[in-house]
Amino acid sequence: MTGDDELLAMVLATYTRHDPVPDNVIESAKAAGALVPGAIDWTWLERLDDPVGVRGPSRVLSFGDGMRAVDLELHREREVTGVHGILTPVAGDARIDVCWPSGRLTAGVDEVGRFEAVGLPTGPLRLVVRCPGTPTVATRWFVA
Repeated sequence: MTGDDELLAMVLATYTRHDPVPDNVIESAKAAGALVPGAIDWTWLERLDDPVGVRGPSRVLSFGDGMRAVDLELHREREVTGVHGILTPVAGDARIDVCWPSGRLTAGVDEVGRFEAVGLPTGPLRLVVRCPGTPTVATRWFVA
C-alpha cells in the first residue's frame, strides 16, 4: 500500500465509523431517484466477507443481497485500476456500471456472468447492477 492508499483507507474507516451516512439521507436520495423517469428500485448489495490479507497488486471482494452476488478481483498498477468480476446468477442483458466520483464506465455481462472494466482511476468505486426485470442494486462505495 502506498502512503496515499493508507491515508485514503484511514479516512474511509474514520468516516464509516464516526460519521456514517444518516438513514434519512439515504431515504432522501432514494426518493429523489423516484422522480427520475424509469425510476430505480434501489437495493444495497452488502459486502459478504472481509478479504483475507494477502500481498500483491490484486484484491478480491464479494457483494450480495441474498438473491444475487458479485465477486470482484481488483487489479491495480500505479494509478490505474482494473475490475474483473462475475455476476451470479447469470442474467441476460445485465449491465454493470462501475462508478467513481467523477465518472462511470458501463460493462456488459457475458453468457457466464463475467464482466470487466479496465483503465479506471484509483480511489472510491461502486458498482450498480442492472438486470432487466429485477430491481437495480448497488454496492456501497469501496476503495480500489
